Amino acid sequence: MTVTFQAWAEPRLWNWSFQVTRLLGIIDFGGSDFTEIHEVIQRIKPGDDESWHQEWYRMGRLCEELAREAEGVGNRLTARYGYQRASNYYRASQFYLTGSDQRKIPTLQKVRDTFQAAMPSLDHRSEIVHVPYEGLKLMGYFVPSRVGTGRLPTILYLNGADSLSEEAYFTVALPASMAGYNCLVYNAPGVGLTLYELGLPTRPDCEHFARPTVDFLLQRPDVDPKRICVVGESFAAYLIPRAAAFEPRIAAAVSWGAVYSWGSQYRPKEWYTTPPHPHVWALIGAKTLEEFWELRDRYNLEGVLGRVTCPFLCLVGAEDWAPQAVTQGIRYMEELGSKVKRLRVVERAQGLGGVTHCHKDNLHVMHAHTFNFLNEVLGYQPGSR
Repeated sequence: MTVTFQAWAEPRLWNWSFQVTRLLGIIDFGGSDFTEIHEVIQRIKPGDDESWHQEWYRMGRLCEELAREAEGVGNRLTARYGYQRASNYYRASQFYLTGSDQRKIPTLQKVRDTFQAAMPSLDHRSEIVHVPYEGLKLMGYFVPSRVGTGRLPTILYLNGADSLSEEAYFTVALPASMAGYNCLVYNAPGVGLTLYELGLPTRPDCEHFARPTVDFLLQRPDVDPKRICVVGESFAAYLIPRAAAFEPRIAAAVSWGAVYSWGSQYRPKEWYTTPPHPHVWALIGAKTLEEFWELRDRYNLEGVLGRVTCPFLCLVGAEDWAPQAVTQGIRYMEELGSKVKRLRVVERAQGLGGVTHCHKDNLHVMHAHTFNFLNEVLGYQPGSR
């Protein structure tokens, strides 16, 4: 297992280091700052989850205070970027909090509120939207393409196990907009406040929430109904092929990572050196660890991939710490029913990075492969801004 940026020398803190890499990856898109990250790392007590929470929260508060002061005197530039960075630092601060921690929901609300405070100052219009689902309204953000007019190709983004829609603005929605695509990121079942405030976990038959989301997109006059794509990372590498298999209106699919099976077939209990975090239990609706072991086996693509007919790209880092990521990607290629199906394995020898889980060590590599593929299979040539 390798992480590109080793913030702490202790091997046991590999996931902490990965979370730092995750924040470093969005610097180019205005979501964080290197020096602020460095300041937090120096203050955190290694291995102390409480210190992790407090120090990232402190930096979020400092950036939020900076933004509010700037906003008060009409300095929209500082206000925007201060709120954006605050949102991501608050996101980091809640990462290891369990759902039973009374600070979990208020911190998730801070993630949302500071991001939305930045929205009036964004360079390009973005909308807060609410997707209807089983009598509920799932909050999200629709980010229109910065180029072209009329009905344009649109990306429906599905979050990973612990990513949030506000973070996804920087990893996918903003880059997609610049690349000529509309993009919807939203709190689907299992995501952020939908999980912890509404109590709605994800489900293995994710087409049940993908379908009404496509319906929602088709009501918009700026969405091309023949060029709706699904894109997702990490745990969503299971959701993406499942959605593509059972939602025929999807024109292309891209998974960042590969999850053929999330159950005992690929992750036996013995693989876990420590019990899975309670957040992972909550994600799939398990109340106990034993129920988690049982429910996770329902997340399996056996017999599903052959139903997929749209063009499909699976993008995997060669040093992805998820077990058997490349092997599971190969199995995608063996079973997909798509005429156009590609597995791209990003290796260190290629010289750009992008080799770790979901390419967090260089998002530009991920964007290059993703938008090159979508432009090609959709026959799309975005115009100039």
